[in-house]
Amino acid sequence: MELLSPTVDFAFHRIMTLPGNEPVLLDLLNAVLLSSGDQQAAWVEVKNPALEAETVGDKDSILDVHAHLADGRRVNVEMQIANEGDWPARSLYYWSRLYALQLQASMQYERLQPAIAVGILNFRLWPAGPFHQTYRLRADHDPAALWSDHLALHTVELPKLPPTVPPADVPLIRWVKFLMGGPVTMKEDVAKESPAIQQALDTLKALSYDEVFRSQYEMREKGRRDRASALAYARRQGREEGREEGREEGREEGREEALVATARRLLARGMSPQEVADATGMPPAAVAAISQSPPSPQPPE
Repeated sequence: MELLSPTVDFAFHRIMTLPGNEPVLLDLLNAVLLSSGDQQAAWVEVKNPALEAETVGDKDSILDVHAHLADGRRVNVEMQIANEGDWPARSLYYWSRLYALQLQASMQYERLQPAIAVGILNFRLWPAGPFHQTYRLRADHDPAALWSDHLALHTVELPKLPPTVPPADVPLIRWVKFLMGGPVTMKEDVAKESPAIQQALDTLKALSYDEVFRSQYEMREKGRRDRASALAYARRQGREEGREEGREEGREEGREEALVATARRLLARGMSPQEVADATGMPPAAVAAISQSPPSPQPPE
């Protein structure tokens, strides 16, 4: 049986949040942190509640992974399979929620913990640049001047798998190879180098043979395809309506130009502005303005 794709958010969510799979999520997060030069974590606590059946089938729901690290940092991980054009704003919005929801009544701001948003993207967000990028709050005049270490936005673009990587990126590259499309043998090869990825692969295989989970997975995929199809249809309709509006505006502009030309000819024959207005249906003020303005120069024949 063909393995399910770990880039489908439903499968990714289950692999990372299944009880007992905390070492899998911890290894992935530490690979991201190591690649960006950040402090790694000793343990992770998953905060996601169990998924309800309605959530699985809801094509608009966001199946992210919410966790706390040993030092208190909050982390949100989201798998995104297609570029819908809103990732920068969307990731910042979800980071802000993760950060703001910490603040309870009478709680001091000093108790807020850093929040980290990780977007694993199965598409190229930017045409160029490395496969993993980290965004922080820094001063324009001095990039070394960090406003706060409480904001970190990570993007891991799976299609940008580089041919060679520095040692710090090796663990994350293993995860990229596991997550991205390709032969099962590639996943098995990286699993041999990482116990956490081996555990993730074992979980993926078990889920792939689970008829109930596969049915839910296919339901989720159908919802995603339906949403993508609806978005594509809406875009086509928008483009067609825009073209039709343009054609209508062009026809309207043509009618207005013809009326102005007729009004000028009638005025040139000695008719009064009021007579021209009566003959063309144009407002008298518009005809009066035409009578006072010189005609546009005509191109030479």
